[in-house]
Amino acid sequence: MDICLWAIPAGLIGGRIYHVITDPELYILPGRNPWNALAIWDGGLGIWGAVAFGCAGAGIGCRRLKVSFVAFLDAVAPGVLFAQALCRWGNWFNNELYGDPSTLPWKLQIHQVDPASGIAATDASGAPVVLGFFEPTFLYESLWCAWRVTSSSAQSPLTVVSGSPWTLSAELVLSASPTRSTPPPPPDASSST
Repeated sequence: MDICLWAIPAGLIGGRIYHVITDPELYILPGRNPWNALAIWDGGLGIWGAVAFGCAGAGIGCRRLKVSFVAFLDAVAPGVLFAQALCRWGNWFNNELYGDPSTLPWKLQIHQVDPASGIAATDASGAPVVLGFFEPTFLYESLWCAWRVTSSSAQSPLTVVSGSPWTLSAELVLSASPTRSTPPPPPDASSST
């Protein structure tokens, strides 16, 4: 628990810093308030920043308590992967981090989002504007993480190095979806008929 007092705040700070760095248009464009970068309650955390800073915080906590950092990472890896499996569903609610266009039965319908309101833009009839159907990569990543947690008896390649089937950084890197993409640009209003 004492290590978590270092890791969790550091992870929150790192997650927010990563989000602000990777989505600067939300905070620095004309008409935007740069101070909103501090409004963590409005959402916006990046997993890679949270993991990096969280690990740094855990490293400080481990050093202060004279606990093996690798052993700590091995202990928390299943929980972090399970949390990652759950958190991927936020991408569905946020209409983000989807893959290539798809015609599969489990395709994901993506709507154009009105940046001013943060909700789906609507056409003249009031129907949401659909940008297309895409691979739900957050689903694939969620299932991969959940499978990896439940198959802990499967030996990780790093077992030889650490003596444990878990190694947090490698598991997270392996669990990240390689097919993530950014949303397509909204249709050009001047070219619509």
